[in-house]
Amino acid sequence: MVSAATIDAISDPRAALGKLYGESGRAEGEEFSDLVVKHFAGLFKDEALFSEIPNLSLTQPPESHAKGSLVRFRGMVQDTLPQEVYIGTITSENGIEQPGGWGLADAIEFREDETQFDYTKLKERTPLWVVSVPGESEWVNQTLEGSQDVPDIVPAREDLSTSRSHKFPTNERHIGIQAKVYDSSSSTYKPTDVVTFVGVIAFDSPSSSAFDAPETSERVPTIHVLFSRPHENTIAPFRYPMIARDDSRNDSEVWSEDRVREVRDDLIKWIADEGLCGDRDAAEWVLAVAVSRVHSRSTMILPPSLTITSFPPPFTNPDTSSPEPTLRKLLALVVPLTAHIDLPLNLTSWAKVSTTTPSTQPPGELPANGASGPLYFAPRSVSEDLHAGVLQLPKGTILTVSETRIEEGRLTATATENLDTLRNLVRSQKLRYKFPFSGFEFPTDIPTIVLSEGGKGSKSVFIPDTDILARLQPTAGHTDPYRSTFEVPSAERLAAFRKLICGARVGTVKVSEDISKHVQTDFVNERKEFGSGPSGVTPEELAVRMNVARLTALSYHAHEVTSDIWNKVKVLDRRRKAWLQGR
Repeated sequence: MVSAATIDAISDPRAALGKLYGESGRAEGEEFSDLVVKHFAGLFKDEALFSEIPNLSLTQPPESHAKGSLVRFRGMVQDTLPQEVYIGTITSENGIEQPGGWGLADAIEFREDETQFDYTKLKERTPLWVVSVPGESEWVNQTLEGSQDVPDIVPAREDLSTSRSHKFPTNERHIGIQAKVYDSSSSTYKPTDVVTFVGVIAFDSPSSSAFDAPETSERVPTIHVLFSRPHENTIAPFRYPMIARDDSRNDSEVWSEDRVREVRDDLIKWIADEGLCGDRDAAEWVLAVAVSRVHSRSTMILPPSLTITSFPPPFTNPDTSSPEPTLRKLLALVVPLTAHIDLPLNLTSWAKVSTTTPSTQPPGELPANGASGPLYFAPRSVSEDLHAGVLQLPKGTILTVSETRIEEGRLTATATENLDTLRNLVRSQKLRYKFPFSGFEFPTDIPTIVLSEGGKGSKSVFIPDTDILARLQPTAGHTDPYRSTFEVPSAERLAAFRKLICGARVGTVKVSEDISKHVQTDFVNERKEFGSGPSGVTPEELAVRMNVARLTALSYHAHEVTSDIWNKVKVLDRRRKAWLQGR
């Protein structure tokens, strides 16, 4: 049964706040803002009730919601702004004290006397700029909302829903809002965090980092946050392992080992046939990257970066209408977050812009990022406003980089800077944010696949130090990796693929002492057989091979790396090296 308090919170959240303030019996030292979080999060802890909160999205933009109504918004934190003060308590005309935050000050007729400016009543809140989750696959919202129905799109006003477009990493339509957080959780939010904010919608003046920012008549969608739900590991949670390790799970979601192998084999075949010219070995490497994440920064167990070389350019097929590789489209159907960079195309546009647009920036300030200037991969502060970079993406994004249309030319300073940013991300999983006189690196988690036109044994032109270099081996009848039409599996098959991949991304596996000894013995034997030549294995290659073995075990939803899994990866890696050498 739905409680009256829950109904009141949905129908009139501001009245529910006032009622809570009047009835609250706060413990000594407890802030009302903390009580608000506890109260409203408790009201909507049930998922069915939580789903009743109106959703804010491109299909239901801010302007389609009445001011003062309760909404929720799943977005990426793009910028954290300095704290601002607000009047914590306001006395209404009838002498009743009411909380002054959460937009209530605009809805209360309060007394015009000096008591409302009592400095002891001032509180602090933290404004954030939050945008639609970049690169989020269409199926994610359907999965989280538990429905396949897509509501009719309400036309979004350009001045609200897509305001401040420079704070979004792509030129796609999106929602941009400011979220004002009143409780202590605000200190935990960092750029690129994905969070669902629940609160009271308003249309307020934008907050600013600049101390002397002038007043403005601009209004932006604003959520006065009541509580939030961070999505720490993945925005599309699936269980791991799908295989039951004991008899405690006997529900329909439990898979047998045979079922896991069947789904995995089907997934590999689909990726290979539809996106990789039939090359199943390449599909194995892609799957390893797709299920990877930062496992440990202290021991540098990072997602392996992959370059698939001998990848044909799109102009080899004159009927191709889109240069985007089919592989990216396939990944978007089975992983929650994807992004694609057409590197030579972007480098060309940077060169054109940088040679035709003179710099008008004041000394000590960085140029803007957008249509009026070059595109930058790294976020940068411009006039104390953080502009999104192309690589300001949420953790867990699978990035594909295409460099299959390289032509001779000169790299501009901007292009060189962007390549350095991309290489650093691939190498260390860190993204450097640029400020006028300094820069700071933020940790990220973006597994990367580079598609390169280079011939056998050739490394990526722009990102030469990826962990894995695999040569594409097309099979008969599979020659076009840029098809605009391809097989889309049934809903049942896609659901199984997502469970396999997304579950594996949050899982963990063990490496037993026996397997460790087996791996060491294999390494010694290979060194004796092949030495340090091209067919041999270096300690660095052994570390990558071990990382891939762990990821392969995850893709089988196993609880540990077995000798069979290790041998499978070893054979796969040997075959990869032989093909690079043309054997």
